[in-house]
Amino acid sequence: MPRQHAAIGLALLTRLTCACALVSSGCASQTPEVLYATAASRKAVSAHDKSPATAEELVARYAHGERNFDGLRLPKVTLGDAKLPAASFRQAHLQDAELSAALLDAADFSRADLQHAHLHAISAVNTTWLNARLAGADLSEAVLSSSDFTGASLEGARLDVANLQLADLSGANLRGSSLRYTALHSAVLRESDLSRADLSFAIVSDADLDEANLSGANLGTTDFGRSFLRDANLSDTLLCQTILTGADLTGAKLQGARYSARTRRSPELDLTALGAVDDPCCYEKYYEKACGREP
Repeated sequence: MPRQHAAIGLALLTRLTCACALVSSGCASQTPEVLYATAASRKAVSAHDKSPATAEELVARYAHGERNFDGLRLPKVTLGDAKLPAASFRQAHLQDAELSAALLDAADFSRADLQHAHLHAISAVNTTWLNARLAGADLSEAVLSSSDFTGASLEGARLDVANLQLADLSGANLRGSSLRYTALHSAVLRESDLSRADLSFAIVSDADLDEANLSGANLGTTDFGRSFLRDANLSDTLLCQTILTGADLTGAKLQGARYSARTRRSPELDLTALGAVDDPCCYEKYYEKACGREP
């Protein structure tokens, strides 16, 4: 037994030594070709010194094991239904690209430009979109759960019926975006900008929206149950039939927000005292039209 313990201890020491060596050599900032390297990708990377020039070349090189497509310049490229999981497209230029229904799980689009790109119904679970530019992009019905959109620009983007559960959208710009029927359960939207956005019928329960800006947003029939909205700006929002049960609105601003008796909330939450208005338009069957907030 002592020899066995000594062997285990030596193995652990060796691993720690290797880990320290990696850290000291800057492994955290290793290039994508190293991070995603396989035996095939090493050959592919060494065989090419230029980015793919066509969609066909990109797919072929991926099939041969290449994963690093950082800085790629293929605006308006058509890659619908392509299967490119775990590929790196950091700082890529893919404006107006057609990627609908593509498989992109675990891919990295950090600081990439995908403005007005077509990303309808993509599968992109656990992807990274750090500071990516996605203004005007179509991400409707996309599966984006557990993805990182920290600091991303999604102004005017379409995210209707998308799955963003457990996603991190801290500090993201979602001004004027459409998130109707979107799943945002347990998502993080701290300090995000959702002003004038449409979140009607979205599920935003158990989410973190502390200090988020939702001013002027359509929140009709949105479920914020048990969510954190501390110091959030909900002024001039539409709260018709909104679910606020169990939500924490400490310090939230609700001046000019419109609600009705059908707005579900905890008994101690006095919306009128916070500046909201009990508006007759919220009692109408088609309250969006009655309140002038049709999509």
